[in-house]
Amino acid sequence: MTPQSSVPMQDKDIYAQFMAVYDRYAPIIFRLCFTKTGDRHVAEDLAQEAFYRTWDYLKKTPAVLRLDGLLFTVTYNVIKDFYKKKKAIPESRVLGDFTLNTVSVSQDIEGDAEISRLRMLLQEFDDRTQILLQLRFVDGWSVQDIATHLNIRQNTASARLGRATARLKRMLHV
Repeated sequence: MTPQSSVPMQDKDIYAQFMAVYDRYAPIIFRLCFTKTGDRHVAEDLAQEAFYRTWDYLKKTPAVLRLDGLLFTVTYNVIKDFYKKKKAIPESRVLGDFTLNTVSVSQDIEGDAEISRLRMLLQEFDDRTQILLQLRFVDGWSVQDIATHLNIRQNTASARLGRATARLKRMLHV
């Protein structure tokens, strides 16, 4: 990231806009990367790369209407690029911390089996649905905030969350 002192005067507004988004979304972007990799150091690198690419794009195209939407799109692309380079996604790392945050972790064997089962079930969902579930149940966002962030209607976000939750419940009880 570029320090503010080296930002030209005409770019101060862009920089301020970027920093506001950075301050709000940095922890969420890190968790998303960590969820997908299961490795703290890799997640830090991917999050940094996502912010760098977003800043680079913003410098070239300053008329971005939804900078937060751009940031998440860039983050998904950074994660996809990471796994393209690796050629394979390790099954044990696909969801990483996401399941640990959604399930009360116990030290007994039964608890570990539940977590493993939930990890496998969550892999059945597409990336968009996984992020909806994460924003709602891990990060505690309201349906309205999720809809605003993803640039969809509130009813759409609510319906997708309802279907995903119902599907997960059916999968858990089968």
